[in-house]
Amino acid sequence: MNTRLRACSVLLISSLLFTLPPSLAFPEGIGQQGDKGCVCHGAARELKTQAFIDGLPERFNSSETYNLTIWMNSSIIGTGANQGGFLFWYSDGLASGGVDTRDMDGHLTHSEAGNDQRGWMIQWTAPERDDIQVDFQFHANAVNGDGETTGDAWSSKVVSVPGENFTGELKDAKVPKREFGIPFIGVFATIAAVLFAARRIQLTNSI
Repeated sequence: MNTRLRACSVLLISSLLFTLPPSLAFPEGIGQQGDKGCVCHGAARELKTQAFIDGLPERFNSSETYNLTIWMNSSIIGTGANQGGFLFWYSDGLASGGVDTRDMDGHLTHSEAGNDQRGWMIQWTAPERDDIQVDFQFHANAVNGDGETTGDAWSSKVVSVPGENFTGELKDAKVPKREFGIPFIGVFATIAAVLFAARRIQLTNSI
């Protein structure tokens, strides 16, 4: 492989690698990127953290507002101001909170100020229809406050609540899950194609 071809290949591959999604903290909250959980802080949920949703009724009434407390219990000790964050998803109704929360992509998440705690007070207003079930998903992430994604632990809580006039059995909760595999496959396929083309050129030049 000549020097110019090698330099172009290295430059292209480096550029593609920079397009990969980075593992970053989100002190100002996170939207649909967090649908699968706080994966930047660990590949799977850990037993070091437990997530809880308090205040949900056994059956909800049409258009009624419920005061909820979403919180976590964790063995992770925070060494800085930042203590943790969350992502709260609901299949129907409306949810809101105070200055320590914000809405992103139809989810409720922590604000920058809300990243300094491990519990949040929110309100959920039930939909007008009370013959359906509503699913909730709460991702809670306890951080140690060092600004890195290592040494943290997250957990999830999924709950389904039927309306007052719901009949039948509750179905499995249909919570959102965003897949990240496709972008990675595309990038690495492109890299493989570049390397294959470079190898073909090298063999041609050697004949």
